[in-house]
Amino acid sequence: MLERLGFVAPPQLLGTKLPKGARSDDLLDACIACWTAARPAVGSALVTPTTPHSATLGG
Repeated sequence: MLERLGFVAPPQLLGTKLPKGARSDDLLDACIACWTAARPAVGSALVTPTTPHSATLGG
């Protein structure tokens, strides 16, 4: 999955060991957070729903 998103060999980013207290799922979370943050910058972010709901007071 990560390679499909543009992350080639993410474990190699940190060498052979993760930082103390980190697990492999933490690396996955960090990669997905980076991918998510980059989407608006490259124009590929989508807004759902396309028409935002507007709340009215008292209703």
